[in-house]
Amino acid sequence: MIMEIPTKAAKAVIVKEDKILLLKRSPKNHGQDNWDLPGGLIDSGESEKEALVREVEEELGVEIEIESIGGKWKFFRPLDNQWVEAQNYICHIISGEIALSDEHIHFEWVSKENIKNYPVKDDSFYDAL
Repeated sequence: MIMEIPTKAAKAVIVKEDKILLLKRSPKNHGQDNWDLPGGLIDSGESEKEALVREVEEELGVEIEIESIGGKWKFFRPLDNQWVEAQNYICHIISGEIALSDEHIHFEWVSKENIKNYPVKDDSFYDAL
């Protein structure tokens, strides 16, 4: 039996001093060398917020507080030719220091004015911030 990969994701718009945390994806991840928000796919039986807290802990090693709901965006996943819908949440780090997992190779705090200088999976990302 083939297991379907979830097509819904929760993403963290982590804010600090009017800047947003962006992560540079490792090119080892299906050859996608672009920038993304922390977060990931929502597993079966998980709420969006539970998935977001789990994914941020896995990717950054920090604990976040979810402040409010943000915009929605989508991206195409070539692995299985599916569109994934992403829901953003405005968050703050409440404990821990950023320690990237092997999914990402770099992070930057970026002002909203400069965010379009960073290549992402889909341009709908910019409008969802």
